[in-house]
Amino acid sequence: MNNQNNGTEGVKGAIGKPPWENLANAIILQAVEDYRKCRRRVRRWPDQKEAQAMIREIEKFFHSRWFCQLADVDGIKILEQLKKEGEALTTASGGRLVRAEVNRNKRAPLCGVAPIEVAEAC
Repeated sequence: MNNQNNGTEGVKGAIGKPPWENLANAIILQAVEDYRKCRRRVRRWPDQKEAQAMIREIEKFFHSRWFCQLADVDGIKILEQLKKEGEALTTASGGRLVRAEVNRNKRAPLCGVAPIEVAEAC
């Protein structure tokens, strides 16, 4: 019988998930936050080359094999939803940047944009 232990057997992270899964989720969430931040920066300052380059890098990440190894969701769907989110904010603000209001108790944006939910696998 071949019993291999990769060092994580029996180890649980936050909310009972294996530590590697928590790390993978954190990487993806950071990419989402960085993408939103860069999109806001480009909307405000269209000539911002660094933000434009970061957007391209994050888009590559969501299309990559590495993303598929990190998550059981479709990175392209997440990216599409992020783009729609940005378009909705721009349209709602008449083309100018508007800071979203934040509910101080829940820390959730009140800008009318639904949270990202993707159920499809890679």
